[in-house]
Amino acid sequence: DRFYTLSTIDSLQGRDGDHFLLFGMLAQLEEGKLFLEDRAGSIELDFSAMNAKHTEVNGLFTESCFVLVDGYVEDAVFRVEEIGLPPPEPRERTRAAFPNANLFGAPPSLRTDAQLRAIEVAADNGIIMLADVWLDQQDTMDALHTLFAGFAHAAPPIAFIFIGDFASTPFVPGSGATAQYRDRLAALGQLIAGFPEIARTSQFVFVPGANDPWGPGALPKPHLADCFTAKLRARLTHATFATNPCRIKYCTHEIVVFREDLLKRIRRNCVLPPTEGTEIVRHLVRTVVDQGHLCPLPQRIRPVYWAHDHALRLYPIPDLLVLADRFDAYSVNYEGCHCVNPGSFSAGDFSFFMYYPVSRTSQYSKIPRK
Repeated sequence: DRFYTLSTIDSLQGRDGDHFLLFGMLAQLEEGKLFLEDRAGSIELDFSAMNAKHTEVNGLFTESCFVLVDGYVEDAVFRVEEIGLPPPEPRERTRAAFPNANLFGAPPSLRTDAQLRAIEVAADNGIIMLADVWLDQQDTMDALHTLFAGFAHAAPPIAFIFIGDFASTPFVPGSGATAQYRDRLAALGQLIAGFPEIARTSQFVFVPGANDPWGPGALPKPHLADCFTAKLRARLTHATFATNPCRIKYCTHEIVVFREDLLKRIRRNCVLPPTEGTEIVRHLVRTVVDQGHLCPLPQRIRPVYWAHDHALRLYPIPDLLVLADRFDAYSVNYEGCHCVNPGSFSAGDFSFFMYYPVSRTSQYSKIPRK
């Protein structure tokens, strides 16, 4: 292993020309100028030396990102030669450091890890993930019927994770919108009830999107209100209406689900262009995992309730990270985390992912349009 010495910004005074490695947060304290902040102070950054060397930029760097910068001081400005994201801590190392700590938050299972793994192996029927399931469109309902019919004569999946938006247009209170939204969810419940084995044994998780009640607002977004879901809940044996983001524990697996058009939002606010030749989704996954936060953006870009910011943190790194986005579907493995984007079910080609916990792999599938 290689070891590096981190310096604080206040230790740079009077040491022009010396090289330092700094750790801090990117901030725009003056118009058009980027600064690095740490607990000791701040210093202006200059990237001309890095640009001249065509140094690789691995990740999507925005304001409020925590970064490592290597360079030297000149005229009270830090000349950056290299920039990178802080290295992530592997999940195994985190669990070894805190063997008795319940970092997930939910009540711990009374079963041992060996017993939980045995359950996983015995029933590895997969977890299905769909996003942008527009229940106000008949072709979506037809595609869902085809999906459920495909499992009618096989072992039902472990769970179906339905991720919003659940309508093609934003929810606007009044003008009968509440009754329409409630009736669409009830129609989904009626459709699922037509497949009794699936309705009885599979878990159903519903994660709202930005256009679901009650408006976009700040993160995290609360679950769908009971007034919308009562009829759907009555049809299903195991239904959970979760927040956005939400965390799911299945045996030894920890799953994080987040519905946000994150790639577009982060790419629009990048302060440095990422290196070409690497898929943009790999830059995104690396940024989110290395930052240990689902939305590493300033408050003015994407507001977050400060008291609930911990709900967006990724520590330890989850086994499965679902970044539901309207970007093309993808699956990426990074630092032991399997990250997927199921794509847009209704706006696209009725695509979805099926995740298998035992092998820690996912399978991309789609339903042909009629």
